[in-house]
Amino acid sequence: MALATIVVGVDFSDEAALASRLALAVARRAGARLVLVHAAAMPDAAYGVPDSMVGTRDAYLAILRDRVADDQRALGELRERLDGQGAEVSHLVIDGFADDAIGHTADELGADLVVVGSRGRRGLSRLLLGSVAERVVRTSPVPVLVARGERDVADGGFRKILVATDFSAAAERGLALAREVAAADATIDLVHWWTVPQLSRAHATDEVDATLAEIRAEVTTAGERRCRAAIADVPAGGPAVRWHVVEGDAQDGVLEWATREGSDLIVVGSHGRRGLRRLILGSTAEAIVRHAPCSVLVSHAPPAPAPPDAEG
Repeated sequence: MALATIVVGVDFSDEAALASRLALAVARRAGARLVLVHAAAMPDAAYGVPDSMVGTRDAYLAILRDRVADDQRALGELRERLDGQGAEVSHLVIDGFADDAIGHTADELGADLVVVGSRGRRGLSRLLLGSVAERVVRTSPVPVLVARGERDVADGGFRKILVATDFSAAAERGLALAREVAAADATIDLVHWWTVPQLSRAHATDEVDATLAEIRAEVTTAGERRCRAAIADVPAGGPAVRWHVVEGDAQDGVLEWATREGSDLIVVGSHGRRGLRRLILGSTAEAIVRHAPCSVLVSHAPPAPAPPDAEG
């Protein structure tokens, strides 16, 4: 899939600055346009307040209006700094809360990718992303790239990319996205992790061990076949794609691989649902986004085609 429009969430933090630089580099390489989006929620004027509070209310609203005006100027200045660096850049201030509004705006613009910064933390507090980034990842109908770390993307792409696959539609789209954000000399590792149910040693017998060995061989063979098929569908040209089938837990395996190999991007599919249950990513995807040592691109399955007109 080609990247035509990339939306960047901007809150003027250092993390957002990294996201903007990374998004510009990817847009420059992909020939995409870049839209800087800042969400500034303005509350409705409170009517019916006591006369004694009217002055306080008006002063508060004036402060908010001044802040929004300052943000508009700052966003315009950021656009001017990024413009002329190889990609068309525009900016947009939207009325709303960033966690919901960024994904919604990206969807309205027909964007192919959202980029946000992560306020990743160390230690126990690292269990949580910044609340805005986490909500954007969870609720956006558009694939989201969470920028983390400072890697050289000056030529517009990542060089060491890990794509975790379960052969789903989301994972297939993730591989296509990985190729779009990859540098010309990048290496993409397509990795499928698998496990078999663990049995206690109390149930271990020679027969059970032999059966498990057969299962492992069959699952490995099936995984290898599906990896070869996934790569066979990749268009010729572009970065090299290698495949691997690994026995082990996917969540731990992804994080260990990325750390060991020095990956600068992890791509993972999400099977998030709509409605209230949409607030929860697949547990593996969510854990990877929270704990990854590098940037993470969360891919969703392409939208299902609309059903044919019953009267047609």
